[in-house]
Amino acid sequence: MRQQGWGRIINVASGPAIQPNPFMPRYNASKAALISLTKSLSKAYGEEGILVNAVSPAFVMTPLVESMLADKAGITSVSWTDSIYATATPSIVASS
Repeated sequence: MRQQGWGRIINVASGPAIQPNPFMPRYNASKAALISLTKSLSKAYGEEGILVNAVSPAFVMTPLVESMLADKAGITSVSWTDSIYATATPSIVASS
């Protein structure tokens, strides 16, 4: 990228980086670190035309989210499949 004089790096962050889930400290910490890394790289390489950004999609229906929603449904007796919060799939995010 430096040889070309431009480039794009896009990191996938997550809401728990800013609003941590009390039951996922390792995930929260890794996503917070990713945001810090993104900011550092952006400052280090931005003047060379290399843009570094982080995106934070809403819930994406991954196995982790399915498990979390199923656990929540068991507690609240609400069907997790009716959730309006997890509408994207990994393939939808990747094609965006």
